[in-house]
Amino acid sequence: MLAIRLAGKWHLAGHRHRHRNSILSSLRTFVSWVVVSWHMADGYSTAMSLLGKPLVVVWALMAIGRILVLLILLRRYRSPLFYVGLIFAIGVFFCFKHSYVRQDVHILYFFPFFLSLIGVLG
Repeated sequence: MLAIRLAGKWHLAGHRHRHRNSILSSLRTFVSWVVVSWHMADGYSTAMSLLGKPLVVVWALMAIGRILVLLILLRRYRSPLFYVGLIFAIGVFFCFKHSYVRQDVHILYFFPFFLSLIGVLG
């Protein structure tokens, strides 16, 4: 899915190949564009990080542990909500990442998302 989005963004940026001979050149520019984009995104977490209180991170990790226990129980009882929980688990990961890279006001984003997930799965 990520590869499709990257290819679409690259295509919209104007890197279209029109001739057969330019396909290899276009692929090379696409690969170099992906590598440069990856390097730019890789340094974002380090550059934008702010440290906060460690206790709040512990609370979030405990919440993630509870979600994992809930997923295990849903799987054990063969509930169809298990698959919904797996989809939301991806969202929990990204919400945790975005909330705790900058631990200022951004941590307020994680717990409402967590509570809504528990409301859906519980």
